Amino acid sequence: MENQNYSINPNPSMQQASSQSYEQSHLESERIQLEQAMKSGTNWFYWIAALSLVNTAISFSGTNRAFGLGLGVTQIFDAFANELDGGLRAIPLIMGLTITAGFALFGYLGGNKQTWAIVTGMSLYLLDGLLLLLLAVLGLGLPIIGILIHAYALYGLFNGFSACRELKKLEAERGMMPPQPPTAFR
Repeated sequence: MENQNYSINPNPSMQQASSQSYEQSHLESERIQLEQAMKSGTNWFYWIAALSLVNTAISFSGTNRAFGLGLGVTQIFDAFANELDGGLRAIPLIMGLTITAGFALFGYLGGNKQTWAIVTGMSLYLLDGLLLLLLAVLGLGLPIIGILIHAYALYGLFNGFSACRELKKLEAERGMMPPQPPTAFR
């Protein structure tokens, strides 16, 4: 009778370790993808803030143009500031810059998984879009393209919010800790 040699893994713990390693790398890959989607979505807040600042600079240069992605409310403050004289110009300018800084802060906090900041920023940006819609209907504001750009930005922000929620859920389920920054930044 021939000696048949069947290859059986004598060490089942190696298979289990390999399976666990695969699962961990799959989870880490999923975590990285969700984190990238979250950052991509929350970075819209930075774009909104930056283009709002550009709109303010354009407004004070005397040009009657604006980026549709920027905040409509800051454009209203800019219009008021352009109508005022002297030191009174600073009041609406400071108000607009404060709102713009708030949106940059929403970007920072949202990028650090603070879902309340993403929701608050999205809600305020939605209200800003509704203000633009009202101004467009009254014939006082940006063309409709600004409203469409607001809608697209809200879509991007919502995708970032959804990725943030999924990422937090994944980390909670698996007890995963986010990567820690280098000790020099702690």
